Amino acid sequence: MDLPSQDWDAHLAALLARVGLGDGGRLLVALSGGPDSLCLAHLLWARREPLRLEILAAHLDHGIRSSSVDEATVVRRICEDWGLPCSLARHDVPTLASREGVSLEVAARRARYGYLAEVARQHGCRVIALAHHADDQVETVLWRLIRGAGTGGLRGIRPVAPLDPDLDPGAARGHGPLTLLRPLLPVTRDQIETYCRLYGLAPVTDASNADETIPRNWLRHTVVPMLRSRAPHLAASVGRTAEVLSAEDELLQSLTEQAWQSCDKELVEGAVRLGLASLQSQHPALLRRMLRRAYALVAGSLRDLGWQHVHDLERLIDEGGVGATVSLPGALQAALGYHWLTIGRGDGFAPRWRPRMAAGEVAEVAWPGRWRSPRADWRLTMRLMARDELPEGWSDGRHRYLAYLDADRLPTTLLLRTRSPGDRLRPLGMVGSQSLQDLFVDRRVPRAERDQVPLVVAGERILWVVGCRQASDAAVTSETVRVLELRIAADEEADV
Repeated sequence: MDLPSQDWDAHLAALLARVGLGDGGRLLVALSGGPDSLCLAHLLWARREPLRLEILAAHLDHGIRSSSVDEATVVRRICEDWGLPCSLARHDVPTLASREGVSLEVAARRARYGYLAEVARQHGCRVIALAHHADDQVETVLWRLIRGAGTGGLRGIRPVAPLDPDLDPGAARGHGPLTLLRPLLPVTRDQIETYCRLYGLAPVTDASNADETIPRNWLRHTVVPMLRSRAPHLAASVGRTAEVLSAEDELLQSLTEQAWQSCDKELVEGAVRLGLASLQSQHPALLRRMLRRAYALVAGSLRDLGWQHVHDLERLIDEGGVGATVSLPGALQAALGYHWLTIGRGDGFAPRWRPRMAAGEVAEVAWPGRWRSPRADWRLTMRLMARDELPEGWSDGRHRYLAYLDADRLPTTLLLRTRSPGDRLRPLGMVGSQSLQDLFVDRRVPRAERDQVPLVVAGERILWVVGCRQASDAAVTSETVRVLELRIAADEEADV
């Protein structure tokens, strides 16, 4: 097979090195029996010895067409003739699509990748080879362009990519990620069919490929031929564009990571809070990516988040008033405070349990030690430690009832009290001060409970608004030697 401007063996060796198989190893090939996958399987099988590869194949009968049983039989015979180990299975995709309320194409994709992942893990394969090619790239980029994708979508199919954890049952069980490898991406469909004829390969024919009600088939049979009549090198042109956008997308991802790390944020159960000043200072391209990342942290994936949702979030930040909200997929909600945008659900907005004090109550607490609320429903534990004893992730703010202070910047006795008129604090990670009233509005603390929220105070300095925000006063820094851990728990909870 001729590849554009590069030797096939060198191309394949370079890709294998990228996925950790440069010195050989075990590789799973997805084998549908069509010309693309048959070509890929034959290429790899023929080169298995010099590449020191152990090749295995997997075929899934989707149960959509009656002829699919015969196709599975053909695949089995081919593998037997080659001596290629092959796993075969059948899934009832139409029933899966009906049960999950998705299209046949979406259900088939989920079933196929889920099966490939299971077979790969069963046989100790970290890499799955797929037969996507240059014409698939054209169809993918065009379809995503029609639907309105950004650079992340228009980069198209990548030659090396991680398998989406949502499609991998093993990912939920804590197994490591699997990698998808697409060696045929520079190769056109015509080249693949020529290869099959040259080596006497007899691929099976999938009749559903002629169904133009499927968007990809409509592109393949109607739109792409029309474009190619004016642009004969369409596949090469789109491939170059996807390659350029892929590199630019990687740069934007890197910049987004930097912006995310420097953004004022808090991660708590059920919600993520982002500082408005941090968001408003971002370029729109980075802002959109940060908003998508925040949503994914709470929702678990970006599957249901569309362009309109992100646009609504942008408008909320630019034009919304305090208390304004936007509904998001997955029963999530974004809410605007004075200084924060909160994206969350359930107890991210209204925690089921809060430690409370009586309005006007004051208590002196000496540390280290323990203080128990007169209500007998919660307690404060104060533990002294060296800075190098801080647990991993101590600064991410994920636990609303845990705080760390610089012990050498504290008096020996702290106060626990409720709010007083004019109370302000200097929020950790923010410039300037904020009134307690604004903080409670940002955090959506019910009005009736605001006079009951405990404050940890040193003299006139508010150090911690329990469950809401730590102050920058006495915060742990790189110069800190001794740390005071403050932990609040319901009284029936054991200290850990």
